[in-house]
Amino acid sequence: MSNLLWKPASPENTRIAKLQKQFGFENYWDLYEWSINDLDQFWSTAWDDLGILGEKGGVVYQEGEDFISAKFFPEARLNVAKNLLANGDANAAAIISIAENKERREITWNELRELVAATAAAFRAE
Repeated sequence: MSNLLWKPASPENTRIAKLQKQFGFENYWDLYEWSINDLDQFWSTAWDDLGILGEKGGVVYQEGEDFISAKFFPEARLNVAKNLLANGDANAAAIISIAENKERREITWNELRELVAATAAAFRAE
């Protein structure tokens, strides 16, 4: 397939372009080489750059016998729901659903956070 499906409006403002500039890489392929040759540094930087909430632990990459048994951040402690809900403009749509009857419903990030908190509270009350 040779047709371009998407291109960012401002490629120089993408996270990957900023990462290239931060570490002095000339191009994407230099960054790619770093990402596969220095797994600890690359993924530790990615964790920080993405603003992941939690503790990385002392080990970033633990080699395994094969790709499947290798582990990234095996000592990490984080709450996936907290990370997923941490971002998003309070009044922007987090979920948009369209039912079979074509009824459209939007839930904002604030509403989603409230619904998740209420669900968690209900589970704790059991």
